[in-house]
Amino acid sequence: MSITDGSVTFRGRPSSWSAAVDKIAFGSVLTPLAPQLFILSSGNVNYLNGSIPDEYPSKNETESIHDPAQAFNALAIGSYTRMDRIDQNVWPGVTCLAPNGKMAPSNSTSLMWPMQWPIKPDLVMEGGNLGVDGREIKDHVYAIKPLSLDKDIRNYIFSPFGDTSGAAALAARMAADLRHNYPEFWPETIRGLMVHSADWTEAMLEGADLGVASTNEKEEFCVVMATAYQT
Repeated sequence: MSITDGSVTFRGRPSSWSAAVDKIAFGSVLTPLAPQLFILSSGNVNYLNGSIPDEYPSKNETESIHDPAQAFNALAIGSYTRMDRIDQNVWPGVTCLAPNGKMAPSNSTSLMWPMQWPIKPDLVMEGGNLGVDGREIKDHVYAIKPLSLDKDIRNYIFSPFGDTSGAAALAARMAADLRHNYPEFWPETIRGLMVHSADWTEAMLEGADLGVASTNEKEEFCVVMATAYQT
């Protein structure tokens, strides 16, 4: 589901919407409702065309995951990006806002939530990038956006489609592939496979070697970085 509401900041606290999502995902022992795998987009951080690029990534670190993606039992999908190639013949002087392998400009986080609430997003997928022309952000550099089929197929074949909505669609495809290949697996198992198959990119780690870090160092690193740079 790629519909969220960022108008009210719950900072991890349940809302009536997220509670309903949790209930559907958990199922019920009292009524014949099986558990469901609920995949939600985490909600976008919006950089307006012409805005200042210096706000990245601090704006992402302070903008809360949107309702209802704080639901404990749902998979909240954020965005990172590998898209960093811009044809200078088409977009002269334009560079990428987010480096390859880092948090996408659209990714919201739970860094500002109190510690008793879940760390979100649970997983990130490709969400595209934004261009920078001097001191301004360019939102319409489609070379660094994922593509989908356009609804106006008579006039256009493809349309840019990214951010956390596009990332949630990619995660849903991954879940569907797992479900098809392992139909006997529980929804909780599919979720676990998706989350625990994730890894940090080198850009996210920024030189940190978690293989030789102590348990306390790993916990500190993950608490600080997980929501912003998990993939």
